[in-house]
Amino acid sequence: MMKRKLFYLGLSVGMAALLPSAGFAFPSAPPGPPPFPAEFDANSDGKVTAEELQTALTAQFVKIDTNTDSFISLKELQAWHQTKQLEHFNALDVDVSASLSLTEFEAADTKQPVAKASKLFTLIDADANQSLSLEEFTVLEPGKGEVIRQFAATDTNDDSQLSEREFLAGPGPGGPGKGPKQGGKKK
Repeated sequence: MMKRKLFYLGLSVGMAALLPSAGFAFPSAPPGPPPFPAEFDANSDGKVTAEELQTALTAQFVKIDTNTDSFISLKELQAWHQTKQLEHFNALDVDVSASLSLTEFEAADTKQPVAKASKLFTLIDADANQSLSLEEFTVLEPGKGEVIRQFAATDTNDDSQLSEREFLAGPGPGGPGKGPKQGGKKK
């Protein structure tokens, strides 16, 4: 059960800002091994163990908790998602032009057919100038509500912040507010 919670937490929180920002999201249960970033695989054996995942998520918690109060607020989580989106955009923008060409967009490691990437590019190129601005690119970001829903589902003690314990445990069963209670609100 712990491994399953760590897997889904790593997939939903850790990848939420990375894969959807390229416009491609996995269904709820992706086939094959989980697509974790290389830095999650500490020993580079091609597998992410529960221990490696917990270590990586703990480090991620520390990065997200910018005010170092040992809790993640919704504002901190949203800011982290925006930062990851910008980092991903900048990584794809190899010519540092502050926009993405079709070639740069297609070169993204999305494991999607080039034709699908090309079609997606055309659909989100709102001004039809053959390049994507950061604003156009962020259209691919999952709905802002998804971050809030994940936050609410993970905040199992209903104190409007995530402790490291909640962050590592992931969302409670049954959706937002339905997870196992962990005590009263923090004062």
